[in-house]
Amino acid sequence: MRTLLSTLLLFALCGCVSHAPPTGVAETCIQSGDCLLIRFKNDNQGIEGRVKSDGNVALPLAGTLHVAGMTMQQVTDVIKKAYYVIKTAQSPSEPITVISVSVAQCP
Repeated sequence: MRTLLSTLLLFALCGCVSHAPPTGVAETCIQSGDCLLIRFKNDNQGIEGRVKSDGNVALPLAGTLHVAGMTMQQVTDVIKKAYYVIKTAQSPSEPITVISVSVAQCP
């Protein structure tokens, strides 16, 4: 029991525990080497970005974002926020809307 509590505490401290109903399984964190696929509204292909060894991913218009150690939900929130800022600052008439972020197979 003590080991289980220690393990759960460790996952909570790294921010990788799911906020879903407790199942005892930690959510996977993004790490270097992962490829992210970002899909936008009105764009069937989307874009891919590989997480570099420093934990950053470079995305067109959004720039460099640090994502290593984050859950998919946290990464999605960071990317949506980055593109929302661009949308409102550069082209309010043509919104850039992120509809999904997922881990993809790297080419």
